[in-house]
Amino acid sequence: MVFSLILPKEAKEIVLPRTLNHGTIFLLINGVIGPDDRPLYQKIKFNWHNVEFAEPVGVTVLSNVIEFLRKSGVRVTFSDYDLKSPGFRYLDDSGFFRHYFKHSIGANASLRPTTLPLELVSYDKSYSYVDDKLLSWLAKVFSTAPRNLGTIKVCFHEIFNNIRDHSQQKIACSFAQYYPNKKEVKIAISDFGVGIPSNVEKVRLGLTDQGAIELACQEGFTTSSTPRNRGAGLDVLIKNVVGRNKGTIIINSRRGAFSCTPNSSGITRTPRSAPGMYPGTLINIVLKVNNELIDEDVEEDFSWTS
Repeated sequence: MVFSLILPKEAKEIVLPRTLNHGTIFLLINGVIGPDDRPLYQKIKFNWHNVEFAEPVGVTVLSNVIEFLRKSGVRVTFSDYDLKSPGFRYLDDSGFFRHYFKHSIGANASLRPTTLPLELVSYDKSYSYVDDKLLSWLAKVFSTAPRNLGTIKVCFHEIFNNIRDHSQQKIACSFAQYYPNKKEVKIAISDFGVGIPSNVEKVRLGLTDQGAIELACQEGFTTSSTPRNRGAGLDVLIKNVVGRNKGTIIINSRRGAFSCTPNSSGITRTPRSAPGMYPGTLINIVLKVNNELIDEDVEEDFSWTS
C-alpha cells in the first residue's frame, strides 16, 4: 500500500447524488477517500438536498463511508435536508438517521414492513442477526416459515464467514428492501476491510483484482489455513441465488467486480474492472420472490441408536 505524505484538505461539502445506487457509489467514495485509502478532508459535510431515491447498496456504502471517516478522525456532518423528498423520507423511515442521531429527522418517520433497516453487524453477532432478523423478515416476504429457508440461511452465514476471512474490521453493514411490484428483494452487505484481492494475493500472485474475486468464488478455493469453509461460501451463495433462484449477484472489491446472472443453461460469471476503488468488499444481491429458495418442510423422525 502506498501512503501519501500530503495532508488532507481542511473541509469539503459533498452534495449527495440524486440516486444512491450501484451506479453512483464510486462517485461518493472517490469524492472523500484517496487512492491511498486515506480521507481527503479533515471535515466533510454531506448535503442531502438532491437525494430522491436510495437502494440498499447505496445505503450500506454511504454508512460504510461515514463509519470509515469517523474512525479516521474526520468530522462528519449532514446538511440541507428536504423532508418532502421521497428519498429522504425513505431513509428516515428506514432508521438511517436514527442510527446516527439516536432519533429520526421527521416527526412521522416509521419503519416500513418492506424494509429491513440498516444494521452494523459484527462477526460474533452475525449468526444471530441472520437467524433472528434477516431470516424472519425474509420468511414474511416469501410467505413461509423461517425453517423453510434453511438453504438461504446457510448462504448468508457464509457471507459473514467470508467477511471474517477478508476483513480486518470484522464488521459489516447490512440493509434490505422488498419491492412488491417487481417481486424482488435487494440485499446489500458491505465492509471496508482489506478486500478479497489482498487476501487471495497471499496464496496466488499475479492476478488482477477481478481475477482474484473470480478465483475466490470457485468451489474449493480458500485463503484460510484452517479447514473451515474450504472456499464453499461464495460458490454456495452464487449457485443458490443465481442458479436456483434466478436472482443476481455483484461483488466489488478493490478495483475488481464480478457479476453472476442466470442464463438458459446455468450461470453467467463475468469478471471485469470496476469504475473505481472499493476499499473492502461489497456483495449486492437480488432475490426473486418465488418458491425456488423454499425448502420442503419435512418433519424428521429422530431415533437413538446404540
